[in-house]
Amino acid sequence: MQIYFASFIDTSSPFFLSEAESFHLIKVLRHQIGDIIHLTDGKGLLAKVQLLNKDTKALLVKYIETVSFSEAKNGLHIAISPTKNMDRLEWFIEKACEVGIQEITPVLFSRTERKKIPLERVQKIVVSASKQSKNLNFCKFNDVISFEKFIQQDFENQNVMIAKIGATSKISDLKNEYTDSLILIGPEGDFTEQEIKKCEEKSFQPICLSPSILRVETAGIAAVAQYNMLKF
Repeated sequence: MQIYFASFIDTSSPFFLSEAESFHLIKVLRHQIGDIIHLTDGKGLLAKVQLLNKDTKALLVKYIETVSFSEAKNGLHIAISPTKNMDRLEWFIEKACEVGIQEITPVLFSRTERKKIPLERVQKIVVSASKQSKNLNFCKFNDVISFEKFIQQDFENQNVMIAKIGATSKISDLKNEYTDSLILIGPEGDFTEQEIKKCEEKSFQPICLSPSILRVETAGIAAVAQYNMLKF
């Protein structure tokens, strides 16, 4: 079963799909008027809808029924430094969405080289990876934020961890007091001493993701995979 995306599924009246989904359904997959497809809103809803026209720019569909609803269960938030090579960051986002993650925040540290991220392109990756893996709850990808602003947030009611070279604890060793968890992944060149100190002041627990020194994007995937194995 293939799944398609609509940011809003209107259960009361016909509505249009995006130009990208319209083109793919009509021009690539050759769907016809009257065909039934499955849509998700990325917020847990899976619904059957029927095609009402063949417009490749604005495909009109009508809601038939709800197939299922899945509540978000993965409470993992990865705050990660953008990599110098954008391809590496995109790889992390794609694989993290496939494995399962609730939220990603790109954080600018002192040693972060890339300062900007093409959010529109990233959102397409999130949607594509989520559809492919049939994950009905899409990852929330936040705007870029500086470490100084990020660390000023309230981190209560969540497990907060920092991936630190030399740490002895693993994700599985820590007491999970809360449903939601945040793991902080530093930049190429690692955190500065001042950044580590500020994290300690906020009670971030240092964790080791591997006995090897990992690239930023590899550390991110290791964190997602290890966390999900605990929640599986």
